[in-house]
Amino acid sequence: MANSFKRFFYQIGLIFSFFAPAFANDQETFLKARQFYCERNFQRALEFYRSIENKGDAVWFNSGACLAAMQKNAEALSNWYRARKEAHFQTLPVIDAAISSLEQPYNPPRSLMAQIWCSVERVSLLFSLCTWQMLILFMMIGIIFLAVLAPMGYKKIFTLMFVCLSILSCIAYARHELKTKTFGFILRDQAAIKIGPADSFEDSCALSYGSKVEILQNERGWYKIRHHTCAGWLKEQEIALAF
Repeated sequence: MANSFKRFFYQIGLIFSFFAPAFANDQETFLKARQFYCERNFQRALEFYRSIENKGDAVWFNSGACLAAMQKNAEALSNWYRARKEAHFQTLPVIDAAISSLEQPYNPPRSLMAQIWCSVERVSLLFSLCTWQMLILFMMIGIIFLAVLAPMGYKKIFTLMFVCLSILSCIAYARHELKTKTFGFILRDQAAIKIGPADSFEDSCALSYGSKVEILQNERGWYKIRHHTCAGWLKEQEIALAF
C-alpha cells in the first residue's frame, strides 16, 4: 500500500508539472526542480521549489509530493492545503484526491456533509469571490423587482430565484472560507495541547502526528487550535501551517 501511494504521488507530481506558473523569473527554477523530481532527488527538488518566489498551486503541490516521498506526511499535507487555496477548478480534484489518500491514517474519513461541502468549494472556484457577490446582488435586485412590481402569477419564479439566491450565498461563503480559513498539521506524536499560551498551563488534551487542526489565533509563538472536541494552545514549531 505504501509503495502504491508513493507511485501515486510521483505520477501526480509529473502531471502537475504542466500547471506550472508562467512567471518568467521562476520558470527556470521550476524546470530545474522538475528535473530533480523526475530523477527522484526529492530533497534537491524541494529546495528549488521553496526558492520560487511566486508560488502557485503547482509549486505547492509538487513540494508536498516531495515531502510525501520523504515520509514527511504532515508537512506534505500542509503544502497540499496551500495548493488547495491557490487551486483552479480543473486542478482542485487532483489535489483533493492526494489529500484524501494521505489524510486517512491520521484523520477520520470525511462525513457526507463534508464531502458535499468539498463539492461546493470546487464549484466556487469557477469564479472569483467578487463575481459571486455580484451575482448575488443581481439576484437580490431581481427578487425585489418581482416582489414589488410583478403580479402574484410570478410566485413560482420568485421562489425559484430565492432558492438560487440561497445557493449562490452558500457558494460565495465557501469561496471566502477557502481563501481565509487556516489549517495546520501536528508535527509530533502525542503533542500536549495547553489551556493557555505557555508551558506553565495545564494540558487540555493530546493530538497525534498528522492531525489536522484549525488555526484560530496566534500569540507570542503559540497557536490557538481546534480539532473536533480538542481545543487549546500549541507551540508554533510543532505545527506545519497551511496558509
